[in-house]
Amino acid sequence: MKTIQIIPIYADKVLEVVAKGTLSTETETDFMDTDGNYYAKTTAVAVASLRKTDKTYTCPYKGLCYYWDLIDESSQVLITDFAWVYEQPKAGWEHIAGRFGFYHYDNANYQIVVTEQ
Repeated sequence: MKTIQIIPIYADKVLEVVAKGTLSTETETDFMDTDGNYYAKTTAVAVASLRKTDKTYTCPYKGLCYYWDLIDESSQVLITDFAWVYEQPKAGWEHIAGRFGFYHYDNANYQIVVTEQ
């Protein structure tokens, strides 16, 4: 079994883990590795650290998603477009509905740590 952590980076500082859990291609794990991205159940994410925005993107395959910003304790935005959620994806993508999406690679906004157990 693999585990994963999504660790935000803000102003070159590593912040507290915002998402963690088990990882596989199966829907029952905390994180799914699918379509080149990680999709996390809400129970694996510190949702209080995120805020849904009005910004959207429409994928021709998956449908409409909403972006979520990473915020601090005073609700100030630290990182825009930190994650995304397909609330009602198109047919064939129901397995990612309501899950938080994260890119499959480290970037300027977060570091991904995957370990074998």
